[in-house]
Amino acid sequence: MPVFRTVNVRLTDRVNLTPVTPQTVSDFDFGFAVPCAATADSTTGGACSVNTTADAVLPGTVPERSRAIWELGDVRVEDGGADGQGSTRADNTVFLTQGLFLP
Repeated sequence: MPVFRTVNVRLTDRVNLTPVTPQTVSDFDFGFAVPCAATADSTTGGACSVNTTADAVLPGTVPERSRAIWELGDVRVEDGGADGQGSTRADNTVFLTQGLFLP
């Protein structure tokens, strides 16, 4: 079942401005689907993996030779929902969130 990972981003950059002054865009969710496959090991259940970049997910996000400040919120991982597709987010529920575990 594919999962969808997302993080809230606030981006401040110095691109295409005259005079050069920092500009902050509105907060936006930055996310992508992660394909998963069942494993033969019944104690594992599944394996999910992806190898990507910010520019591959959202072209033009990271312009070359330009500074930017990225503020990242909590990372959320959503399940695939009733239809088993992480990319159709209407029926997805939060599977886990970034946090600190103290036993």
